[in-house]
Amino acid sequence: MLNEDKVKLMSKMAMFEKTEGKKALETDKYSKRDFIFVQVIKTWVLSTVGFGMVFLLTLLLCVDTIAVVLASVSLSVILILIATAYLLCIVLSGIFARHKAVKDYEEAKHILSPYKDCVKQLAGMYDEE
Repeated sequence: MLNEDKVKLMSKMAMFEKTEGKKALETDKYSKRDFIFVQVIKTWVLSTVGFGMVFLLTLLLCVDTIAVVLASVSLSVILILIATAYLLCIVLSGIFARHKAVKDYEEAKHILSPYKDCVKQLAGMYDEE
């Protein structure tokens, strides 16, 4: 027989899963360390792609200026500058990604706290039967 309290609790949980809980439940699948690691790796990959696109676009738009600079400056100096800019981009994006991932993980845990309480309450209702 259906218990009205169980139905209300399950409806509340389903609404949570459909709205604000969707992302939080996805985050909950990971340990904190793994979640942060995945977010930082994704950011590094996207930063590398973005840096490459900006670099190629700069090359295409400034071909004449680059030709003049190459004539007067050593190629190794230019490569060191490019590598330094890339490493700076990767390190800064990694730091920002880590801080954001920690914040997002903690926020997801906070959002999931009432949901997990509902799960425990529902499990207790089934244990009583």
